Amino acid sequence: MRKPPFLALVSFAVLGATACSDDDGTTKPTPTPTPTLAITAPIAGAAVATETFDVAFMTTNFTLKAPGTCAGAASCGHVHLLVDGAACNADGAPYNNAGAASPIEADLGLCDTAAGAHAVKLELHHDDHSPVLDGTTVVAATVNVTFAEAIAGPAIAITSPAPAATVDLAADFTVPIAITPSNFTLAAPGTCAGAAGCGHVHLLVDGADCNDAGTPYNNAGAGNSIAAKLALCADVEGEHVATVELHNDDHSPVKGAGDATVSASVTFTVASSKPRILIVSPAEGASVTPSGATNTVPVAFKLAGFRLAAAGTCGADSACGHAHLTVDAAACNTAGRPYNNNGEGSPIDAILSECDTVAGTHTVSVALAKDDHSPLKEGGTTVQASVTFTAP
Repeated sequence: MRKPPFLALVSFAVLGATACSDDDGTTKPTPTPTPTLAITAPIAGAAVATETFDVAFMTTNFTLKAPGTCAGAASCGHVHLLVDGAACNADGAPYNNAGAASPIEADLGLCDTAAGAHAVKLELHHDDHSPVLDGTTVVAATVNVTFAEAIAGPAIAITSPAPAATVDLAADFTVPIAITPSNFTLAAPGTCAGAAGCGHVHLLVDGADCNDAGTPYNNAGAGNSIAAKLALCADVEGEHVATVELHNDDHSPVKGAGDATVSASVTFTVASSKPRILIVSPAEGASVTPSGATNTVPVAFKLAGFRLAAAGTCGADSACGHAHLTVDAAACNTAGRPYNNNGEGSPIDAILSECDTVAGTHTVSVALAKDDHSPLKEGGTTVQASVTFTAP
């Protein structure tokens, strides 16, 4: 007899079900899921800012634990981080880094060259450090990154004098400031020919207090030593702050972090080892028009290691006295005196009416004198300064 269609289907289903069973009636175990690994940061093609950076990752079907702590558990272990294969491995290790938590740090400093493109790879490893395989392939993830080393900006350092040092003066009342620039080429103003990172330095002493006339600095230069001109300060001796600034070829300041001028400063103290005098005006070779009925020319000077006081008032102070001014040696002395003029302050007037001829070239000398009017001497030589100028 022909079976109904639905009975035939039932019979087929029963036969099919019987075919899917094991011969002994048991059920096959569910296969263990394959572990996976993915890098979540940095993204592919990212530019990293530092030699060391974090690599974030995630895993599935795998338990992360420190090596040696899985106690035989399956699908348990840690990650190995490689950079450029084995090219950037840590000393004595088969990896750049290893860990059991995200993120893990990559260190490009272990590479021969940190700058440039790098392939960062994470691998899953068992508790015994053997690789976790998917078939015959190590479970891993890779991301390519680029590191561009930051180019250090221009910098300047003062190497001498040392901070808080006490220094002596040179004969011209200067103190050398030794400097070392970095990532910057020193050249005389106007000679950089458009080159970047090229210029000179401006030197300030006590801010703008000791600036040279008509300039925004005490001195400027392009060498590794620049002279602080302390004769331009109201007080030569004592504490001073020298600041060197980097300036471009056009004198504009070189800017660094926070738009601040790239500079360095040092504080030092000047103490002259002996009495010194320097004439600051008139300038050597200047043309100076005398004034007044006696045709006077004011002669300004700076002192160090010596103080001026009215004759007879210094007491026991051997570094105290006054100044004698002569013009053309003894040729223009005031009648009855061994000098043209004297005084206990700067300036002292040179009286050209005492000379046979006012017009012409004159040499003025200012000599230091003791309280008793005898000349102050160092090494057997009178302490004095001279300048030659022309009166029209």
